[in-house]
Amino acid sequence: KFHLENQIHIATYNNTTHTIILHLCEGAE
Repeated sequence: KFHLENQIHIATYNNTTHTIILHLCEGAE
């Protein structure tokens, strides 16, 4: 169970980082 929750946390973190990068790229255009 702990491993699964950790995977979800990592996936959420990666998704948030990806979204921030997208916003930065859009703002740079």
